[in-house]
Amino acid sequence: MLEQVREAGTWLQGLPVRAAVSHRLLADLGVIVVEVHRVLRVQDFDALGLTADARIKAHGQLHGLVIHACAFPGWDDFGSFLWQIRFVRDHHRKIEGVALAADSQFMSLAPRLSEHLVKAEVKSFGFEDLEAAVAWTGEGAGRSSASILMHDTPAESTA
Repeated sequence: MLEQVREAGTWLQGLPVRAAVSHRLLADLGVIVVEVHRVLRVQDFDALGLTADARIKAHGQLHGLVIHACAFPGWDDFGSFLWQIRFVRDHHRKIEGVALAADSQFMSLAPRLSEHLVKAEVKSFGFEDLEAAVAWTGEGAGRSSASILMHDTPAESTA
């Protein structure tokens, strides 16, 4: 019996570990989709920053950032929280829209909390509404001109 438990433990350790946070760039839309599975870590923001910075350097801005999380997982430690603040500080003027696709009370409050803190337009969607969130952020320059002026973001073609 003890040998079977050891074998099972070895087998479990060999399984691939799901990343705490993964992201992908939808280059044709100028949108990054962030999938959050566990607590946020410093290295998650570093990796996201590299992708966002490369897109911004090449195109001047990012049309959107979509955060897809079933629930808000919190941060690994205080340093991770500070790294998120740094990411927001360094990028919010270059991102037109942020969509929060999540079924979390905290995440649904984020658009109101962020109104006075970031230039990007922020909107909440349900967790199951990922496609709608991507479509909304992918509209980029297609959002109302009042919204673009309010957020001081130049229009960019998606060509």
